Amino acid sequence: LGNSVLQKAFPNLPSETVQTLASISAKPGPILPIQLTYAHLSVSKILSILLPPSALPPPVGYEQIGHVAHYNLKAHHLPYKHLIADVVLNKVDSIKTVVNKVGEVGGPFRTYDMEFIGSDHTEEKTNKDDCSKTYVNVVEHGVNLQFDIRKVYWCTRLSGDRLTVIEQEFFPPTLSSSERKEIVIADAFCGVGALLIQTLQKFPETQIYANDLNPDAVHYCLENAKRNGIPSEKMQVECGDAWDFIAGLGMKESLPHHLIMNYPSDAPRFLDALRWWPCGNGEEENYFEEDYEEEADYYYEEEDKDMKREIAQTEDEDIVPTIHVYTFARGDDDNNDSHDEIQVEKVGQEVRPSAPPRNAAQVAIDLVAQGLLPEGGASEVTKYRGEFLNKLGCDIRTREVRDVAPGKLVVCVSFKATKKLLRHIQGDFVDLEDT
Repeated sequence: LGNSVLQKAFPNLPSETVQTLASISAKPGPILPIQLTYAHLSVSKILSILLPPSALPPPVGYEQIGHVAHYNLKAHHLPYKHLIADVVLNKVDSIKTVVNKVGEVGGPFRTYDMEFIGSDHTEEKTNKDDCSKTYVNVVEHGVNLQFDIRKVYWCTRLSGDRLTVIEQEFFPPTLSSSERKEIVIADAFCGVGALLIQTLQKFPETQIYANDLNPDAVHYCLENAKRNGIPSEKMQVECGDAWDFIAGLGMKESLPHHLIMNYPSDAPRFLDALRWWPCGNGEEENYFEEDYEEEADYYYEEEDKDMKREIAQTEDEDIVPTIHVYTFARGDDDNNDSHDEIQVEKVGQEVRPSAPPRNAAQVAIDLVAQGLLPEGGASEVTKYRGEFLNKLGCDIRTREVRDVAPGKLVVCVSFKATKKLLRHIQGDFVDLEDT
């Protein structure tokens, strides 16, 4: 009986809500008029009222970067861009500047052109060179970051991904307390340092090697590290080409535990720099185990043999780095009415079953495989190469990071850079039957 009374009084309430109210013997009360003013309405609701039908629906949202609201307005919104900006500035106290992206993110620094469509400082509206409007202060997971959004790449939507990388990739719960103290991380496209500074705030014993091609990004990264109390010896930042940086990691005392390559438009292209990493081979291992025994006995006194054995053990426990490559990917187009349950393709005079369409994650794996082991003059790029990489011990896996367009994703492909993989990259094709 309670349910039916409530449903009649509130026909638009979800059935679950009605049941909850009935379980506590709730009864309909008197109807009271409520007047909603401008202060009660959301930005979207206000714009739905103010904009003409030709500009509806209103923009669905914006990215907030510090005090800046960043819009990506559609063509039918552009005639009303200043109205849209005025509503946002009026409704959101923390917003002081509104910009609209012009064109696409591009170039080696991943920046984009923007136009100023609103500011709460009237004297600044005509001064397009005033950096105070775009120099922002961002607080993310307790870390304070400052930078000019016109000069560097920044994506607020990656905030959750940064936390995921730190807590699930760098320092998973299975990692022992002693292992946590020895982690070395390298970032080939570090930007303003958000991921790395947050890592050092949570795990201060981590050693960081970072790089970015953009000198402004490197400047802000160093300033942000200092601002958050990061010791300079714990975070070494270079400004240069990512390929040289990755290759140079192979010259250090030891390889990093993790290498981050967050450059979705072109990251797989830099993977061939791994050919400069030490990989070892059977002959080198035999030399260490046999010839070095005699050589070491000559230099070490009898009581130092324990030290020699400890060195040998350390060599046997080499770091196997995990590489995290971010890339754009789309699934294969399988919206073809002529597709049968079993597809076929003609190769020369031979008709053979063709591979089924790949999803975005499988395409991303193949992009990484092509970067690691290019197929040279092959007439068609091989698909589904993840299984081959796993035969080299790569333990390849993927994670969808975010949507950037209908059907287009940013996918993070993670794999282990095993000695077998590195030897294969260097042209020493290991016998997979023996692995």
